[in-house]
Amino acid sequence: LKEAREWNGSGGSEDGMESDACGCGSLTWKTFGTGVLSGMHPDALLLCLPALALPTRLAGLSYLMAFGVGTLVAMGAYTAALRCACRRLGKKAVGRVSTVASGVAVAVGAAICSTALGIPLLGGLL
Repeated sequence: LKEAREWNGSGGSEDGMESDACGCGSLTWKTFGTGVLSGMHPDALLLCLPALALPTRLAGLSYLMAFGVGTLVAMGAYTAALRCACRRLGKKAVGRVSTVASGVAVAVGAAICSTALGIPLLGGLL
């Protein structure tokens, strides 16, 4: 939330690289590294486990390829939609989207931690 509040939409990036009309900097090694590290989370392995239960290696490989392509297409489409929305709504929209996303992340994290500590949420539904 702190970073979202500090974002001023001035059009400059931390690396001193030029940015586009949206106020978003171009791809940097920090951005790329963050994406690579996020993609290496072991929780994604749970979604790939069905490939081990398929009868042939070809079927398992086909499942993994379809899973990978589907994930990339979905992430790319979401990013493109978010970029178009931010460009149309103006520079302040990027800061607002960042603030809302940060708030949702904190709320979900708090909910997960509270259920782990035994505090029931939504009357025990979660």
